[in-house]
Amino acid sequence: MTIYSQMNNNIDEWYKTKINQTEPSDAAKRILEYPISTAVNYLPVMQAELDRLKELQSAFEAKKTQIETQYLQPYWDGAISDAAKVFAPQFEAILSPMKTKVNQIAIDLKYMVEGLQITPITVEINTQLDTLEKVDLDQEELNLYIEQYSNIPLALKRLESIAKKQELEFNGGSLRSKKELAYRIARPIFETYELAYGVYAEGLGVSALNISVNMMNDGVQQYAEQLKEVLTK
Repeated sequence: MTIYSQMNNNIDEWYKTKINQTEPSDAAKRILEYPISTAVNYLPVMQAELDRLKELQSAFEAKKTQIETQYLQPYWDGAISDAAKVFAPQFEAILSPMKTKVNQIAIDLKYMVEGLQITPITVEINTQLDTLEKVDLDQEELNLYIEQYSNIPLALKRLESIAKKQELEFNGGSLRSKKELAYRIARPIFETYELAYGVYAEGLGVSALNISVNMMNDGVQQYAEQLKEVLTK
């Protein structure tokens, strides 16, 4: 399996296991760069919601400390459980819409690079690929064909097979670049949500969440700019 195929499979598997397969938004269908701007513009909004979450978690921890101070130990679990029931709707009020939003961002990014950019294979293209299978190509020639057919996945699969038989490197072309960049925008946003949920549901510390937020902010901005550059190529 080539590096291209492995990365493509990893991206597809991540979407399959992590992201609810909802419909792309209407705006994503109408405006090409909408998913990129939405992802970037959501960063400060998400940061504000995460700050609220941290404050809420601190209030809950303070409540547990208060319970452990005021009650005898045999009564701790029941009192903390009652307190958790009070805080639970407040946590969900932050996390539920956040999950919906980060999921939609991932779906819209995927649609942008796959739904709008993919062209069906034609008889003429298949005929040309049949010819290419019968001739020796050098790396430069293969790369030119990869770019020529970069928005046609079935053609790329055939070129990948040709590259393997002729022991040439297959880089996946600009479609791979677009798909990978979109994934590198969507994944850190979603993983930051997952860590935020872990703070509430699993009692994780906020230090890992803070690191994830910093990496998300830096990475999303960087990959968003790169994706804008290659989007029209």
